[in-house]
Parts: sequence; structure tokens; C-alpha cells
Amino acid sequence: MAKNHHRHTTELPSDVILVHILPRLAANTILRFKSVCKEWHSFLNTPKFHNLHHQHVTNNHNQYHHKLLTYSKLKSPCEFFTVDCEAPNESVTRLTTPFEVSNHYDVSILSSCNGMICLGVRIKRFGYDKYFDDLILWNPLTSDYKTLSKTNSHSECYMKSPYNVSKMYYTSSEDDYKILHVAESCNVYIYSLKSDSWKKIELTENDPSLWNYDHPMPSALWDENVYFLNTMWGQEYWVIRFDTKTEKFTKVSNISSQIQTGVDIWSSVHVEKPCLHFCVSNMYDGRIELFRMNEDEQWTKMETCLSKRDGPNMAGYVDPLHLMRNGNWLVHYPKGFCLYIVDVDKYINEDHEFEPPENGMHISAVEKYIETLVSPNRYIMQ
Repeated sequence: MAKNHHRHTTELPSDVILVHILPRLAANTILRFKSVCKEWHSFLNTPKFHNLHHQHVTNNHNQYHHKLLTYSKLKSPCEFFTVDCEAPNESVTRLTTPFEVSNHYDVSILSSCNGMICLGVRIKRFGYDKYFDDLILWNPLTSDYKTLSKTNSHSECYMKSPYNVSKMYYTSSEDDYKILHVAESCNVYIYSLKSDSWKKIELTENDPSLWNYDHPMPSALWDENVYFLNTMWGQEYWVIRFDTKTEKFTKVSNISSQIQTGVDIWSSVHVEKPCLHFCVSNMYDGRIELFRMNEDEQWTKMETCLSKRDGPNMAGYVDPLHLMRNGNWLVHYPKGFCLYIVDVDKYINEDHEFEPPENGMHISAVEKYIETLVSPNRYIMQ
């Protein structure tokens, strides 16, 4: 008589799946699992799970595709799009905003952190209005959003100016998301998502000058510090660090001696794999120089490239946005409102133009981020 062979299957405990497996998945994949059962739906919406997923993304950020958020002001109403940094020609997605964005609104992308975007929204009125009416935190993946409270704020926090700097960051010691705002007047304010309120930071005469004399001051968040690149008429370049724990500014390095200075220089800072990079591009000769910050906060020159692109759309500065896995750069020509893939090995002689999803879409502004489940309403949910 033949023996009956039974295949035994072992089911993984639910906590193993929820705590150790799901946090390793991409955020857009996790969203689909919310419909498995009520238990999963409830747990996947908690700040605890969001923190688990965010921690895995932070520790393994090169495994996840970075996205660019952009929008077109030529459309009415304004439309937002996401672009996959590794496949910009293939992965363009139009977004539907949960808040009103009509032709009566002017929107600016101010900053991002852990999948949340900070937007400035201004209602168009007759005459010139230099203030945002509201600041909004928005997760483009989950559609969660929050209008920031104006408690203890100052009108400068809402000023619409290219010389203002708003940088969003996360403090692990406080488990809080904050926005550092350096106003055109050099007054400094910080918004706390946990308390939903603002405070002013008092500077002393020993603090470094935060004023940028010739163009907006670029900044980047790296290792829970905010780094500003300050310059005076393209002749001096120095880096200022804002310590998010002590909330103090420190001048850390001067790299003017390494740069061929001039008034027609555009500078920017970026975090890539996972170092802080500094880029300068010359408006007229197309020269692009890249530097990388070392552990001792000193800069090492990486390479110099020349852009050979011609034509009116190519006039102006080059802003590298993302170092792709194949070694090429995804760059933005602000004056041309276009994205290009730059082949570094060919010294940018053979750029590949990014084709917008439809005719008439201009890249008005871009912000790079990684998709997460972090909610602007996380502290209300607790």
C-alpha cells in the first residue's frame, strides 16, 4: 500500500512579516498590502511602521530609486509630475494633489525630507504679493498633507524670495521633523512638526554671516546637519554648517583657492552616494567642476567637464541633480527648463535630452526625494 505523503507548510508569524519583511519593500509596494486585512491596514498606517521603513531606506538608500518632483506653471491648473531618476525617459507620472491647486494659485517647491515635500502656496491677487498664504507638507505617494500652523511665526517665514532658504530635516534624538528658515534679512526661524509651531533662533556676533551676495544660497542635508554654500560675487566660497542638535552655525571650510572664480559662476550642493558634493558651472564656457567633501569637512576636486550644448535653451547654468547608477549625471538646465542625462566619460559632449510627457511642459522646479510612508500628520496619529 502506497504511503500518503503530506506536504507540510510553515506559516511565518504575522509579526515577522510586519516587522522584518515588509519594511524592506519599496513604499509603493507596501501600499498594496494595506488591503490584505484589517490588522495589516492598521499597523501599516502607524508611525512605528513608518519609522521601521524609513530606517531601512536610510541604511540602504542606494537600493531605492530616487524621484524628482516637478511641476509645470504653463498648465492651468498647475500640474505635478514625478520622474524616476534612473529612467527619466520611461517613468514619468502625473500626480493628483489632495489640496486645491488651481489657476488662482502660485506654488513653489521649497524643500523635502524623507518623502515629504514642503510647498509654498500663494493666491494670486491683483498687484505684487511677495508672501505665501500657506506652507504645506505633502507626501506625494500617500497623498497625506498638512497645512502648517502659523503659531509664533513671523511674516518673514512666508516671504516669497529667491534669497530665502528653507531646509527640512529630521532629528532622531527628538523624533521630530523641522524646517530651518533663513530669511533674506538673515533672521533664522525653525518650525517643529511635533509641536506645530515656530521659534526664532537668536544669532550672536560670533555666528558666521549667512548672507549670500550674488545669488541664492544653495544648501543640502547630510548626516543630520544642514550645509550652506556661501559666496561673495563669485570670488570667495565657504561652507557653513548648521548643527541640527545644537542649532548652531559654524563656518567649516573655504574652497576659494580650488576654484577658478568669476562672476558668471553658478554653484550648488548635493548629497550623492552618500557624500556631499559641490558643483560650480560657468555660464559662458560650459566648464563644470565637481568637488566632494571628505570626512574632515575638506573638499577634494573630482573632475572638470565641458558642456558643448549650443542654442538659446542651453545658455545659462548647469545644476547636477542625481548621480545615476551607471555613473552618468542627471542635470537640470534651469534656463532651458530641461533635464539631461550627462555621459561623464564623454565630457558631456553627448547629452540626451529628457522628453517631457507632453508638449508644452516646462520643468519649472525640481526636488529630489525617496518615496516613504512618513505622514505629515504622524504626531496627530499617535
